[in-house]
Amino acid sequence: FAVVLTRGDVRHIAQDWNLSDDELETVMQRLDDAFEDFPFGDDVSVMRHESNRKMFALICIHDGLVCMNLKAEPQDVLRYIEEYSAVVPGWHMNKKYWVTVLFDGSMDAETVQEMIANSHRLTAPKQARDRKKRPCTDSNV
Repeated sequence: FAVVLTRGDVRHIAQDWNLSDDELETVMQRLDDAFEDFPFGDDVSVMRHESNRKMFALICIHDGLVCMNLKAEPQDVLRYIEEYSAVVPGWHMNKKYWVTVLFDGSMDAETVQEMIANSHRLTAPKQARDRKKRPCTDSNV
């Protein structure tokens, strides 16, 4: 996909992570089968899988902070909320499976990148999820 987030959202997130705009775009562009959608209006960016249209990230600005909803395993949801003050139960989402990351500068980029990658994996088409879980052997290469 060519454009992941609006340029303004990229700048806000990049500043909160101490990354350049280009570095953040590179993080998001590494995700296969993804595209940006705006089903809720121009101020809410939704990242989806091209093949199954499932959302893996919802990005908006709320009270001056960039917020990103991400899917996670239930045990990870609880762990993220306990470990990080910037992670809260998913805003307008099933709170068992979704968290909202508030980009207040308190989380390191590697953790958030891992959370984005996990959300992308959890919402991927079933075949893609199964391929990523299997060890690489001659029979499934």
